[in-house]
Amino acid sequence: MKLSISRAPARAAVLAAITARTFVTMTVDAPPTHNGAYLCPLIAAALALPWLLCVRALNRRMDARAVTALSAALLPLVLLDAAVTAGEITGSAGYLALDRVPERLLLLPVCAAALWCVFRNGNTMGYAAMLWARLFPLLLILIVALQAQCLRSEWLRPLLGSGWRAIWEGGVRLAGRILPCSALLLIAEGREDAPERRGTTTSTLLTGALVSALLILLHRMMVPTPIREAGWLKRLDDLLTNGRAPLYLQLPMICAWYAGLLHLLACECFAGATLLQRLLPRLGGRQCALLSVAAIALAAAFLPVIDIAEMLSPWQYIAVAPLTALITFVAAGRKGGAASCA
Repeated sequence: MKLSISRAPARAAVLAAITARTFVTMTVDAPPTHNGAYLCPLIAAALALPWLLCVRALNRRMDARAVTALSAALLPLVLLDAAVTAGEITGSAGYLALDRVPERLLLLPVCAAALWCVFRNGNTMGYAAMLWARLFPLLLILIVALQAQCLRSEWLRPLLGSGWRAIWEGGVRLAGRILPCSALLLIAEGREDAPERRGTTTSTLLTGALVSALLILLHRMMVPTPIREAGWLKRLDDLLTNGRAPLYLQLPMICAWYAGLLHLLACECFAGATLLQRLLPRLGGRQCALLSVAAIALAAAFLPVIDIAEMLSPWQYIAVAPLTALITFVAAGRKGGAASCA
């Protein structure tokens, strides 16, 4: 079995994954950006765009050595971020469960579902993301309509929160978190039915950033930024069951939360398995999927992956982006072409 995904489904999957990762990072994971968090997705998109253009250039050149080198650099980041996502799902499930169930036990159905998604291959996941892109606006309209009387625009002030320095640092950290869930664009294959437009990569990233910024603004108008630093579960509680919205709104909120996180996990598990197959081509797709999901489950069960990802996030973009540019430059020189990422 060869793991693969076409370009159009890959872009749809990346759009949904970027939106989910950005919203979770800037609300529940909560770097110290205060009310200015809504600007971080725009900064992160501006920083991530050159990286994505380099990835697209490598993909088009089909340079095996360059793609292998970048795959080796991305694989640990993808597996780490997938472990973080798995931990966020089990943490959410443990918080909402009526009976106390160990989070390690909750990893079993979560990872089994992710493994099943990988076994269905990439296009199935990408087309599911296209369906979710049509359903999510309807769900969001429902949530906003029911929350409208509870929204407080005055809670957005001060608009810059802790200031431009914190916003910039939050943008750099977020750009590093965007890279793993965008790895699908490196492994996208084949030609599309319609000719690829030049701005498709840009529009995918920009759309994800704008939707994320809107969601963060709505969240800030629903829950004021706490003066004291709150824990992860407290921030999750403020998001899902804050006591201000009607009880019947919790169901669509929880549906949107889990759907976004589960899609993000499926994308990153598939990306991890496909990158591993690129590095070890003798392994079949199912073996790569089993190895990747097993590594993700073990990391989520026994390592403080959320803390590790938060510690590494300021450096991920700074390390990976120049490396990608260098690999693209070398590949362009080897092909005798221009060294431009675009």
